[in-house]
Amino acid sequence: MKEIIKFFVIRRTFSHLLTFFVISLGLYCLFKINKDSQPEVDFQRVMIVTYYPGVSAEDVELKITNKIEDKINLISNIKKSFSISQEGISRVVIYIDENAIDKDKVKDEIRRNVDQISDFPMDLQNKPKISELNASMFPIIEVGITSNLDYKKLRQISKIFKNKLKTIDGISRIESFGLYSPQVKIEVSLSKLIENDISILQIHEALNKRNRRTTVGKITQLSKEKNIVPFAEFKNLKDVKNVIIRSNFEGKRIRIQDLAIVNEGFQTPHIYTNINGQEAISLIIYKNQVADVVKTVDKINKIIKEQKEIYKDEVKFILNNDNSRVVRDKFQIVANNGILGLIFVNLLLSVFLYYRTAFWVALGIPFSLLGSIIYLQSINMALDTVSLTAMIIVVGIIVDDAIIVAENIYRHFSELKKTPVEAAVDGTAEVFKPVLTTILTTFLAFAPMFFMTGLMGKFIAVIPLIISAALFISFFECAFILPSHLVPGLHKLKSKEEGEWFEVWIKRPFIYLTKTFLKLRYPFVLLFFILLLGTLYYAKNYMQFILFPESVSERIIITAELKKGITLLENKKQTAQIENILLNSKKSEVLSFSTRIGMWADEIKTRMRDNWSVIYIDLTPYGKRKRVAREIVEELRTKIKNVKNFKSINFNIVSGGPPVGRPIDIQIIGADDKLRNKLAKSVEKKLKRIKGVKDIENDQRPGKEEIQLLFNYEKLSQLGLNLPTVVKSLRMSFDGVKATSVRRGDEDIEYVVILSKKDRMLEENISKVQIPNVNGRLISLGKATYFKNQVGKGFIKHHNGERSITVTADLDQSITDPVKVTQEIISSYNLDKDYPGTSFIIGGEAEETKKSIRSLFSTFIFAGVGIYFLLVLLFNSYFQPIYVMLAIPFGVVGVIISFAIHQESLSFMAMLGAIGLAGVVVNDSLVLVNHLNETIKKATNPEEKDTLMVEAISHRLRPILITTLTTVAGLLPLAYGIGGSDPFMMPMALSLGYGLIVATPLTIFLVPCFYNIGEDLKNFLFKFKSKN
Repeated sequence: MKEIIKFFVIRRTFSHLLTFFVISLGLYCLFKINKDSQPEVDFQRVMIVTYYPGVSAEDVELKITNKIEDKINLISNIKKSFSISQEGISRVVIYIDENAIDKDKVKDEIRRNVDQISDFPMDLQNKPKISELNASMFPIIEVGITSNLDYKKLRQISKIFKNKLKTIDGISRIESFGLYSPQVKIEVSLSKLIENDISILQIHEALNKRNRRTTVGKITQLSKEKNIVPFAEFKNLKDVKNVIIRSNFEGKRIRIQDLAIVNEGFQTPHIYTNINGQEAISLIIYKNQVADVVKTVDKINKIIKEQKEIYKDEVKFILNNDNSRVVRDKFQIVANNGILGLIFVNLLLSVFLYYRTAFWVALGIPFSLLGSIIYLQSINMALDTVSLTAMIIVVGIIVDDAIIVAENIYRHFSELKKTPVEAAVDGTAEVFKPVLTTILTTFLAFAPMFFMTGLMGKFIAVIPLIISAALFISFFECAFILPSHLVPGLHKLKSKEEGEWFEVWIKRPFIYLTKTFLKLRYPFVLLFFILLLGTLYYAKNYMQFILFPESVSERIIITAELKKGITLLENKKQTAQIENILLNSKKSEVLSFSTRIGMWADEIKTRMRDNWSVIYIDLTPYGKRKRVAREIVEELRTKIKNVKNFKSINFNIVSGGPPVGRPIDIQIIGADDKLRNKLAKSVEKKLKRIKGVKDIENDQRPGKEEIQLLFNYEKLSQLGLNLPTVVKSLRMSFDGVKATSVRRGDEDIEYVVILSKKDRMLEENISKVQIPNVNGRLISLGKATYFKNQVGKGFIKHHNGERSITVTADLDQSITDPVKVTQEIISSYNLDKDYPGTSFIIGGEAEETKKSIRSLFSTFIFAGVGIYFLLVLLFNSYFQPIYVMLAIPFGVVGVIISFAIHQESLSFMAMLGAIGLAGVVVNDSLVLVNHLNETIKKATNPEEKDTLMVEAISHRLRPILITTLTTVAGLLPLAYGIGGSDPFMMPMALSLGYGLIVATPLTIFLVPCFYNIGEDLKNFLFKFKSKN
């Protein structure tokens, strides 16, 4: 190994060139690499959406959802499924088993099985739409277009803008709200139909037959051919009005205009969209999986700028939910804090090492990180928040190895009086083995994260990837390149002494304390074990584990519900009260908001109903406001509670990280509707009694009032009527049915036949609708039917094909956590006794938290086993690896104490910081124990052994202090937001930084105590064996 090290040391020009090349290429890749807010995760879910307009929830369940679920049940490797059947829409979401070998094959099988369903209703116009759920299902930006211009002109401007957006590389799809399709409505008078003995079906048929354009053949001549094209396409409304319904030989004709009013307009809105309280056409833009969110939004902004120059103040373009802003902010914060941290690291290194040495040691950080970015770019991965998190974790580890190498080279030169080249080669070779082991132990600490399951496992899969890359790049740099950088400056160190200040103020007191602690090693170790148990007890009983603290949130969702039966226009008027409150909120806190009137939604699921509305609020970045999301919500709650006419108004704080759902998500499964409803209401009541639980929602709500048609089947048969004709006539009369369409430019204009608005408002007109019988004679529907009023179901949910109800709630994280609340609810029921046939399924954040805790625990166990085996290989001892690893739990003491002092909950990111901390602590302990082993070999008697032990520990004091102080200095700016606050990364920096502050003194004092206790045990066993 010395020969390889020497090869690089004496070829300094090559080492300088290689460093320059890696940093230059890394900077190029940094600008070129795709940037995103979150990792591109395939959730392994498939969603099937089927539209069946005008049909009740129960009919959608029976005719659509059940048929799809029956087919899905035939497929293997399906973990679970859930569905929502509501008026006009069926949604089925299928979760693919994570252990499936070929997940793409399962997805293809889902598509085939759904395509094979042959008994869907005859009047189902559109096939089920099948799509995969992944990170690209979340929009990158919403553009609201508002103006005082008339709707037709604004729509045209919006269409042009939308078409321009479609030309941008990276945009996968654009979803629009408020961009209604053109439509010609033929609104028929019921009284005129009756008067002229004409059915509405005849009007539909006449329009369909009249509007024709097709090629029926060709005329072939000697030198040319001509197509025969019967052209009977509608050119204008006059053509529609003049369509003949009935004619006789006397010339009497009945036309459309005699029976109906023909109007050209747009589809009737089912959802209204507002941006910042203004009515708008909203375009929600999604990127493809490989697009750069920042570059894509920049291109969008460029087009918006061009449009603003054209339309001036006539049209406003308002941005909402700009994902690129989040990415830019996070990158800026990391860059600012990274620069500050690098400055602090350089200053600290300059105190302990020669400034030139400090520079080359610190240069290893950008070398390793930029090398990792080159690797990411080479495998087509994006740089996102989680990637940056991994880089912050690894900074403290990679600088440690460089310091150990540099300090040992410095010791060989200054203390052992070797030449610069000899010092570089021998100093590096001496610590090569322990440094390599530290790299491998750190790799093993993070490697089990590759195998973490669930959504969180996929979300953080990039962390071990980046850490592994950075570790091995760092090892190459500090073992082969760094020594050659240090050689030229070593001769200048001859006059530079270690410094009297270090000897007097640090080293001498340290030697005294070390001797004292080694003498009192048993009570000292006992004291710290008591401290460890005390902190663990405190953490278990007084600290909460929150997956992602709500302080991370920059988005709030308000869902509002008016009483059932309210019209969409009335809903719009009432929701304006909430919008006005938001408009008067602090501009420093509320960045923008968008409103959907006529629907309810969370992070994933969407449902539509006229009496619902949802408001998405984007908050300003965390570092630019004084209050967290919870405080803003509580103020809004106070103001909004005075708003009248709303049945319920709930708030959902969207935490960072992947979409895991609401904090509390309890599904009640069971076939008995009454028992299931009773249990759901009981759960709702219990949740209301738990302190800290808020915004409780039971999704089993009554639907619209229904007029149920009941048939006299004997009369139907006697009159020659059949049900398909009856259903078709009624749907056409009251919901409208497309008769034909005409292509104009780039869109189709639909011609819809429907009764007049006045006729549709009267219930008694149902019985007056004329239905043609088998002989063509028209029969009033009332002759064979009677009516019954009832309340229908709002929507019907299934879990694995069984009917279910979901009770969800939000939490005040300062009071309780999802796991505690869920366990309290579940433990309070004996379902088999009190609610037979029902069961609970836990979802949302509570489920993901449990999974994450289990996965993290497994990660710790597997990492521990792996590290132990590696250390056994290094030390050739069963016990010495334990001395090294005992430093890990004492490092966790620092994490718990720091989070308790800062009054923070333990979070997923904090635990990642703790894993990183374990890597650093183990590395310091490993190098210390290895040095103790090498030094003690020279001892000839017990007294000399104790002296050499203290000397060996004091030799490692400076590198351990340097590594700790530099890591902490690098993390402090991020932990306290000196260069900008990011609550997503702050817990991790806090965990790693403060954990090191506590773990370092424990390492330098406790590990030698463990070592000596081990030696005592060996001596005791040796004496015991000798006596026997």
